Amino acid sequence: MSITRNIKAAAGAAVLAFGLAGGAQAAIIPFTDVVMGPVTLTVGGTDTHSFTHDINDSINIATDIIGGGNLAIVLQDIGGSESTQISFDLGSFIALSGNVSNAGETFNFGLATFNLIASLQADGLLGVRIKVIQQGSGLASNVVFSSSTLTGFAERPDQNVPEPAALLLLGGGLLGLAALRRRKAA
Repeated sequence: MSITRNIKAAAGAAVLAFGLAGGAQAAIIPFTDVVMGPVTLTVGGTDTHSFTHDINDSINIATDIIGGGNLAIVLQDIGGSESTQISFDLGSFIALSGNVSNAGETFNFGLATFNLIASLQADGLLGVRIKVIQQGSGLASNVVFSSSTLTGFAERPDQNVPEPAALLLLGGGLLGLAALRRRKAA
């Protein structure tokens, strides 16, 4: 009867220890990459500004999983009402909505848009091209690229490293089994 009570007490202690120990969590790793201007773009299909965001110094793309983020591109129209297009990783050009503001305008792209997460996850790089495609109404018909900021986060998966509480519990259980076996033999 005493052995049964000891086993129940040991089982209860084990359940309590596992509950208090908790599990290891994935680490959240933020990343930011900024490309600065100014670069003046004039009207014409061949005048493009190309740049690359690189997040390899912030995360390990082989093990970390990109969870989300944003790409913010700031453009300013010098005069007129030019039309501007953007392309990601040598994909097709996409028209930005309306005229770029003379005061400057930020164009935001969530990383889920245009499959940008998969592009970043592949090699940690995001290539961007911007071009002005339509003549504006002003004398200075061009657009200035001011900056591009890529921000986001990645999750570093649990490395399955045993926690001290779990190791303590295992050692205590083994000692308890040895004590019970020794008591039974005596």
